[in-house]
Amino acid sequence: MGQIDPKKIGAIALLTLALLIAGNGAYSYWTVDRPVAELLGNQAAVDSYEIVRRAGQQPLVELTVTRDADMVLVHEALGSELSSRLGPHELKIVDTRSPKLAEFLSRAQFALYEAAANGTFVRMQEIVAAVATLEGVEAEVIVRPGWIYLRAATPDAYLFEAIERSGTVAGGVSG
Repeated sequence: MGQIDPKKIGAIALLTLALLIAGNGAYSYWTVDRPVAELLGNQAAVDSYEIVRRAGQQPLVELTVTRDADMVLVHEALGSELSSRLGPHELKIVDTRSPKLAEFLSRAQFALYEAAANGTFVRMQEIVAAVATLEGVEAEVIVRPGWIYLRAATPDAYLFEAIERSGTVAGGVSG
């Protein structure tokens, strides 16, 4: 029986490592990246997306949505589909908020978060409508079991916010 050449062992180890890394990349592409690309690429509400993988953290999915996107579809349905493909993740909706819309949100957020905490939805709607009129912004609020959605717009910009209601579970999706 002959001796094993250490150079051959090193080469075999490097080749094995390279195959494992390539195999992991191919597995990730075919089971995660490609299905997610197909899901998001087929959504009219999604302009673009990026999946940011962060060491030791959940993946961050950044969705740039269209001005007329259905927030409930984007946040709940797509969020659920992404959970089934990616597992737990963070979802960030990217919009085109302007300083005017940021100011509107700053003034309306207290009513939104108060309603999320204690259910004062009628009061929230009245305050959001008053602030929108004052700021010259179009605003829509949608209340769902678990979430409050705000869409606000001016002729040149739009804003989306998803606010989790107290006592609910996010299901791996946060806005």
